[in-house]
Amino acid sequence: MKEIQEIFNELKEAKREQSEIRAEYKDALTQNQEYQELVEKLDELKLRKKELETIAQSQMGTRWDRIDDLKMTIADLKQIQNDIAMTTLMEGKPVEVVDEYNNLYEPNFSVSFKKTSAKQIEEKPTPQDAPPQITTAEETSETEDSEIE
Repeated sequence: MKEIQEIFNELKEAKREQSEIRAEYKDALTQNQEYQELVEKLDELKLRKKELETIAQSQMGTRWDRIDDLKMTIADLKQIQNDIAMTTLMEGKPVEVVDEYNNLYEPNFSVSFKKTSAKQIEEKPTPQDAPPQITTAEETSETEDSEIE
């Protein structure tokens, strides 16, 4: 089985290559005149779509405003549900919920990696790799004097 660092390195390389290919693709599209014209048309249509959406939202009034409240409530409830599931799981108890159609749901956990603020990990020499420390007689006597005081 591969080590996690090996997989991490392969993943980074695949993402780098994917990014390069996407850049080439984007460059090829920008060279195409017909594509550029379609993009401009699409932008105009998006603007018109946004205008129509804004009109519909204003016609709905307070009912539309309720959407933002519901988004916050849903986010809060999901966080509480996740916290309870994690706590229950850590207590060694089974975690599952049932919907109105008697469908059973169980938690699905995933792990992701996030870059830390440290730029690189400094390798510290192990005791067998570390060079021996040499102390002089003066350093030894100073240390002994300070310990006596």
